[in-house]
Amino acid sequence: MASWLLGCMHTASVPSYFDIRLDSDTLWLPQIGDDSSYGTLNGTVVLCLGKPMQVKDFKLHIRGTHYINWDCTDTEGQHKRVPWRESIFYHQIWNFKTGFKKGQNVLQPGNHEFHFSVSLNSRLPPTIEGLDDCFLRYKLTAELNCPWGVINESRSMDVSRMQDIFSFMEPQGIEGFWDKKITYHVTVPGHALPLGCPIKVDMRYIPLLKGLFAKTMKVQLIEAHSIFQRFGTELARRRTREVVVAEDLAEFEEFEENLSLEAYGDQWRNITHTIFMPESLKACRPTSRSLVLEVTHSLKVSIRLRNPSGKYSEISTIFPLILCPVPGSTLHQFSQSDVFLSSIQPPPAYVDHVRDQLYLESDSPCMSRTTARSQPTCSSETLGSSWHGFLGEISQTPCYETAVLSGTPRQECSPSYAEHGSF
Repeated sequence: MASWLLGCMHTASVPSYFDIRLDSDTLWLPQIGDDSSYGTLNGTVVLCLGKPMQVKDFKLHIRGTHYINWDCTDTEGQHKRVPWRESIFYHQIWNFKTGFKKGQNVLQPGNHEFHFSVSLNSRLPPTIEGLDDCFLRYKLTAELNCPWGVINESRSMDVSRMQDIFSFMEPQGIEGFWDKKITYHVTVPGHALPLGCPIKVDMRYIPLLKGLFAKTMKVQLIEAHSIFQRFGTELARRRTREVVVAEDLAEFEEFEENLSLEAYGDQWRNITHTIFMPESLKACRPTSRSLVLEVTHSLKVSIRLRNPSGKYSEISTIFPLILCPVPGSTLHQFSQSDVFLSSIQPPPAYVDHVRDQLYLESDSPCMSRTTARSQPTCSSETLGSSWHGFLGEISQTPCYETAVLSGTPRQECSPSYAEHGSF
């Protein structure tokens, strides 16, 4: 509902309907460094009048505010909000008065729509919500200034930053070596991930001790909040806290076969586990950075090893992550989609294909020492039925001798000069 400050209220002049409508609920800002250095906010202010209304000024205010107060939270986790800690870091004004006809100060009864298209700098920080003691928000306020008072209507606005699509397809991995114990390689789907999607953790390892195996894998999604506080002329002081937003534990049993110590050099063992992010933005916020508030994420993977003696050892790895919303997608589409799970698998490891050969059924043409060289054959099982016919024709290409013999038939004898001497 609209609110107003009145010097002398005229009830009949109050709009029966006053609202701000946006073409999109979220304003997507381009990446910093792109050719487009701004984002465009499009919308309409709708006004319904029952009687004529005299208007002195009509503006739209876009404000960005941040609130930080970590010192007013009691032991039970209840926060006491202090209004004076909230400050405005961005303010832009769109003037609708320029769209009026010259000298017109009265809006006639009926429905009125005022369109706006505001350009916002791409360096604006994204929205940070879901925390009581710190947040970063954007608000739109339509302000109608009348001779008898001010009428205004407000609504919130979400701002997000677009990420490079290729950053979603670049898996990252960490390799480690524990002398005389284990060699391991841990991978995750990518450095940047959509909010709410599952995260599959894959570990390949070679035990260097007979009887050693991975007993458990503990995966934690950690969210860190950092604030920068400035006291007078002193430099900003950084304060950080960490919250575990998702955690899961998987247990594994020892492999049935007992491989000899010599076989471990070529035998990689594999364990995997998938952890699911919270789907609520109040439980897990997107990664964001600003001058006063930061939200970062990391994935901690802890693997507990069972030694032959029965004692346990542990190895830990930490992956920095960027969690971001995706335009045109909802969180449940990622959390329940098997297609998405299969698309985020890391690429095959080198050890899986190090022994691959180019020609399996014949000698290589360039390496063969025989005079008769056979062409490599291709199977439809490996190349697909659509490629088999095409490759089959290539494999039947005749040699030079065959091509010469299959040309124009040779005459029995060479033509004599006398036969063509009359030219």
